[in-house]
Amino acid sequence: MEQSTMQPYDELNPLNEPGAIWRRSAVLILLYPKAGEDYIVFMRRTETVAYHKGQISLPGGGFEATDPDLTYTALREANEELGIDPARVQVISTMPDVYARVSFFVITPVIARLSPGDVGELTFRPNPEEVAEVIEVPLSALRDPARHRTELRTRDGITYRIHFYTYGPYEIWGATGRIIHEFIKSYED
Repeated sequence: MEQSTMQPYDELNPLNEPGAIWRRSAVLILLYPKAGEDYIVFMRRTETVAYHKGQISLPGGGFEATDPDLTYTALREANEELGIDPARVQVISTMPDVYARVSFFVITPVIARLSPGDVGELTFRPNPEEVAEVIEVPLSALRDPARHRTELRTRDGITYRIHFYTYGPYEIWGATGRIIHEFIKSYED
């Protein structure tokens, strides 16, 4: 199925692809105070994980049959990957799903903050099998238009509009870049 470069693939609406098996997943956009402003935690994945090796992502992963819902999935995965205690997190909302066609994941972003009254410093305990590096990015940097750009890229005859966010030596892109783009467009403090 070929698509014109005039109409890049829309990650918010999947293509009708007979036989495609989309896997449910969820990620956590955790807002927390640091140095007097809100931050979001990302991680660089190890080279040994099953999907998206070495890429920068939000904490999260695949829905499991024992998960009651996708919010639980996001919180469970954030705990497994970064040691974020779900009891310290207050879920604000979920965002519309993002369809990562390259890996056939349907990703539900879950927006959360540290629970009201939680004054303890947030300390991450990364799982060394999954997390190569913890990356903390101020929300203000992600909102800075000078740090955002888009590119059109074609893979397997499908053109994608890729969102890139640059912070220091890091480049956040792909499904994570799209999720952050949608978050920045819709989230108000």
